[in-house]
Amino acid sequence: MKTVISILVTANWLYSTSLAADLSYIGNKTQVSIAGPSPRLSLDDGTTFVGDSISVNAGFQAQEVSDPVNSLAEQRKYEGGSNLNLDTFTEPYTIDFRYHNFDRMTKFLRQATARYPSLTALYSIGKSVQGRDLWVLVVSASPYEHMLGKPDVKYIGNIHGNEAVSRELLLQLIHYLVTNYATDSFVKWLLDNTRIHIMPSMNPDGFEVSKEGSCDGTQGRYNARGFDLNRNFPDYFKQNNRRAQPETEAVKEWVSKIQFVLSGSLHGGALVASYPFDNTPNSLQSYSAPSLTPDDDVFKHLALTYSTNHVKMSRGVSCKTSQTAFRRGITNGAEWYPLTGGMQDFNYVWYGCMEVTLEVSCCKYPPAHELPKYWEDNKAVSIAPTKQFWSFMDLCVYFIS
Repeated sequence: MKTVISILVTANWLYSTSLAADLSYIGNKTQVSIAGPSPRLSLDDGTTFVGDSISVNAGFQAQEVSDPVNSLAEQRKYEGGSNLNLDTFTEPYTIDFRYHNFDRMTKFLRQATARYPSLTALYSIGKSVQGRDLWVLVVSASPYEHMLGKPDVKYIGNIHGNEAVSRELLLQLIHYLVTNYATDSFVKWLLDNTRIHIMPSMNPDGFEVSKEGSCDGTQGRYNARGFDLNRNFPDYFKQNNRRAQPETEAVKEWVSKIQFVLSGSLHGGALVASYPFDNTPNSLQSYSAPSLTPDDDVFKHLALTYSTNHVKMSRGVSCKTSQTAFRRGITNGAEWYPLTGGMQDFNYVWYGCMEVTLEVSCCKYPPAHELPKYWEDNKAVSIAPTKQFWSFMDLCVYFIS
């Protein structure tokens, strides 16, 4: 297990001359993993040292932390079993087009790690208000090891518990990736060159009280304490006084430990790819106007990559007459409607992770028999990004390596 040393800068720093690698400067508040056993030193200003011997003066406070994937490696074992492999299972590994409650979802994720131990790693980043694990499954040819040049990306579903399509799409994506690695050249390339962290449900408590067939409404949207988790993160433009919830605290801790490059947050209730900023410095929260990041051109490119790979999104489909039609299927978040405490702004401002919000279905919780249609509409978004998308990823990897 590699060790990460995180340093809080309280005075001038110095380092020993026996470093095994050159000094490298990384972006603000980030950590970068390295190949090999050497520790690394990450300062608040983003300066990073790597080597066998690192010394700092007494003005520093150091805390040793571990890669959450490595530290929870024991979760590879399948529900009380040990030493399981593909020979243990006599039935094909399948997934039905139905909704998976928490117990069924957990069983499916553990089955994935039992059947594909070299491609998957299951870990929990924390628990919901009602004590349900916030599961994340890593899918990669090297799931337990971060390597330079191999970016970490993430997908998060079901932050609103009643937006259930996202949860099932991510379970379908897991199944597709692990079952096609040996036969599909693109899937093999993807997993050989990327670590994909998939959180099917950030709000498992809300999902449990949601109702199948409900396309609108808010039943199950919030966590068990009645908080909207996509309004619960620190905000760049306005102070967010909402009480922090365990689900958002877990995500904040998670992204502080793994330097994610890209992220997709899946929602329901519209067909659009929305990009930062979600909030605006305007004093009137209801005022809808673009609030653009310094990386607006890159965010637009990412959003277009998603919308053009979706079967319908790029047509600018309006889900209902009262809803905005989005040109080319993309929108700046604040131009659609501004909000305080959103997750995509937090990812970008605090950790430099470029997150796009993907609204993947007009109906938030459609009948289960419609799920195959939603998978076909969205599959290409997840597994067949354009060349330009991967060129952008290569650029990101170049700058953080």
